[in-house]
Amino acid sequence: MRTIRLISFRGFIVMLGFLFNSASANTHEYPQLYENRSTSDNYEITKLIDGPIDSLYKNRKTGEYIAQANSSLWKIDAKGQVIDYSRSNNFYASGLILEDEGFSDWVFTGDKQIKPYGKTLDAKDYSDQKLFAAFDQADAIEFVDKDETGFAYIYQNETVSILDISNRRDQIDDFYFRQSVSKDYNLRRDETDVNASRFKNYERKNVQFEVLSSSRKDALKNLNSTDFKKVATHRPISITETFFENLLGRIFSVGSRRDYGYPVGYTHYQLSHHNEQLQFSVFSDKEYDSAEAWNFKLINDQAKSADDLLFMAVNYRRHYLAELNEQSLLPYYEKDVGLYVVRKKIPHNHSNAPQWQLSYSGLHSYDSISGHIQFPHPKLEPVFYWFRQDRPLPAAARADLDHFGRKTNIASPILKSLPDSLDFQWMDFKRENNFRLVVNNQDAEFHKSEDTKVAIRLYFDPNELRQAFAQFSDTKETLELNLDLQEISFGGELIVSLNNQKKNIVLQNTSFDYQEIPYAPQSPRAISDKISNDLFLAYQDSLLELNPDFFLKKINILKDLNAISDQASSISYYFSQLSLTLNINSKFSDNTHLFTQYFKIHNDIIRNKPDALQHKNLMVLASQGIYLGANSHNPELSKKEISQFVDGILVLEQETDRAFLFNVACYYAINHEKAKMLKVINRTMELGRDPNSYLKDTDFKDYWQDPDFLKAIGKF
Repeated sequence: MRTIRLISFRGFIVMLGFLFNSASANTHEYPQLYENRSTSDNYEITKLIDGPIDSLYKNRKTGEYIAQANSSLWKIDAKGQVIDYSRSNNFYASGLILEDEGFSDWVFTGDKQIKPYGKTLDAKDYSDQKLFAAFDQADAIEFVDKDETGFAYIYQNETVSILDISNRRDQIDDFYFRQSVSKDYNLRRDETDVNASRFKNYERKNVQFEVLSSSRKDALKNLNSTDFKKVATHRPISITETFFENLLGRIFSVGSRRDYGYPVGYTHYQLSHHNEQLQFSVFSDKEYDSAEAWNFKLINDQAKSADDLLFMAVNYRRHYLAELNEQSLLPYYEKDVGLYVVRKKIPHNHSNAPQWQLSYSGLHSYDSISGHIQFPHPKLEPVFYWFRQDRPLPAAARADLDHFGRKTNIASPILKSLPDSLDFQWMDFKRENNFRLVVNNQDAEFHKSEDTKVAIRLYFDPNELRQAFAQFSDTKETLELNLDLQEISFGGELIVSLNNQKKNIVLQNTSFDYQEIPYAPQSPRAISDKISNDLFLAYQDSLLELNPDFFLKKINILKDLNAISDQASSISYYFSQLSLTLNINSKFSDNTHLFTQYFKIHNDIIRNKPDALQHKNLMVLASQGIYLGANSHNPELSKKEISQFVDGILVLEQETDRAFLFNVACYYAINHEKAKMLKVINRTMELGRDPNSYLKDTDFKDYWQDPDFLKAIGKF
């Protein structure tokens, strides 16, 4: 391949990109690591985590691994799958998370809660023998030298006690400052955030949790570089500068000279794993003659796992890319940056379908977004996923983010089997307000609560998903199943799509379910057609404007078309949600107008026997109507509610909504229908209603001395 002589930096980028693209066709037998196409009959190389990795640890007792990148922590099981995710700036190489207010033993137990520390004991008078004996009893131990104090955190039986060893601070040795150690254990060298220490003259036995080194010596016999595919010559400085530098060196008799550039390209590797061959390539150079990719490291695990995992890490080539003008190379090798595992093929990847992974975009989440992906095939276990923040960038790349550095949010894992559903959790992005979620023609309102996670389950339409994937059948790249949460009034609209760089397909039949909110309406799954879409938009306008007329206008059109019963489930939900919202905002006059129109279509709504979800929404609607009648001093409205719902379609002895039943009891109390009132009270008590609520509500004041009433609430 000819040497590239370029005049401008922009020209270098264009030419290098051309050469890289032209070379890719010749390297299909040695795919780049990030492509996740390196496989054998029984094994696969898979990217587990996108972005630079600080260190990898192993729990010898459980066979699990912990990967660390800055404050992000991933737990990987013995099969090579990520199973959990956490964040902390105070994670230590002992496996403990030590915060000021307490500790977390998530690494060992999976519990992310911060637990209080136990007693602090003064160990200044301890002999070495007594001190080391205390150390030996620990399941894990961490030494911390901070603010002119020294402590030993002793983890045993899921608790942490503290030994004050301030008088021995000089014996606490921090690994971070020892270059000989950091070369082995810090996968990113000087960019690491690893907290590791030891106590001089103390050697711990039977270590349960330890950091793994990045030595390649044990693996060299199974890993061979077979070829170097040159694609360009990289020039750290311009040809003119190099020429004059060398000329001046000759004039002044300086022995050294600078080369005009060095080859860059792909090193081809062949890995022998249990007598099976896996081939891949890593971007590298021949600056120092050898074509080995020094930013590619095998991680040494002396005690091999039962599933024979082999981990590999690819990090940025240099901390200061500007030293050799390597910003220009960044777009071509950084896709490989991440943690990889050689593992047995998981069942989810036996399909011939295009590979895909989840991604997230849109509204900021106050907490990590994670959950599990479910699959329709009963033999495919759910797979954990998470969304991480933008990956860290090298120092030289941060100054010009428009040109350098991947900025997309990356999700794990990469799969081939088509999903059935997934759990989706995020922290409410508007903590001071209720949060409204919209997915296609469904919506739900999650009421204000401090730091409460919202959990929903997204369901994919199998036919729609299959047809969408079929449109990408000839692609080799990884597809993204993207969740985009766009801000709307009082919440967000979640748009689900399948895409690559050329095509985007919105999945319009995706629906959702969520953790049921007591005594609130619940959205049914809605069919995506013009009538349903128009009805939802009209409902949404009324909800946001607190004006029922937008919705009622559409209802009248459907009534004229005799289409009410076809949309009965959705209409029941819309009426109940609007009624609840109007009551909350004291829009009693508008709500009365809403109910007046509802009664005109009530028979159409219940023409077909309501299912369980529609029944629940009608019960919420009835409860709101009784509440409205009492608060608007409209006894005729309350009477109409009882006639249409309680005497018509609801069986009080079978209802479970205590709020609804309480409102019915209030109606009977006000209207002095004692027998019916007592019957409803008995039902609420069976469901665990607080008896004192009947003694506080003045609707029951006429019965506070009544023996039958007191007996019903258990106060007689």
